[in-house]
Amino acid sequence: MPRIKSQKSADPEYSFISAKVISHRAAVDASINYEVLDKKRLPGTSLDTKVYNFDTRLEIEGLCTSPEEEVGKACWFTVSASERHNKELSTTLGACHVIDDDGRKTYRTVKGQPTPIYNLPKSIGYLDRQRGTSKWTGWIWLPSKTVSDMLALLAGPQQLYIHVHKMREGRIHHMRGFTLQTYDPLEE
Repeated sequence: MPRIKSQKSADPEYSFISAKVISHRAAVDASINYEVLDKKRLPGTSLDTKVYNFDTRLEIEGLCTSPEEEVGKACWFTVSASERHNKELSTTLGACHVIDDDGRKTYRTVKGQPTPIYNLPKSIGYLDRQRGTSKWTGWIWLPSKTVSDMLALLAGPQQLYIHVHKMREGRIHHMRGFTLQTYDPLEE
């Protein structure tokens, strides 16, 4: 029987991707929540389930301008705003404080001082490279106001750019930051 080597978890790798926006599409949806319309699901549905559903989705296509090995490659980002995600996106630092089995907040000692231990979110979205192509695709969930601001930028006449802060853990690419801007990030 072959022995399996234990793999040490590698430290995350941090990098940036910049792209020039070449096209976009948008969809705004207002509807009755499908969960309350589905008679099979209705008996098990929580009484806190919202009856109305409001979603906004942007699809932004770009061509990578950096890093050097990505220049000229296509990228697609789907930006979603949904009432369902608003609670998750308003998480505070206090809500990330790690709680032990007894329900107490946990601390470690750093230079003789107690320091809180936090379990912070890893990302606002994910990146994936499509197999067989060199195209990046990304999914991001943002508050409605931020997506509305992006729609306003996309409606303008100026050239737009995307700047993504990426963290890679093994095969998973986390999106830690996503910026839609009117200036080339390479000129900063």
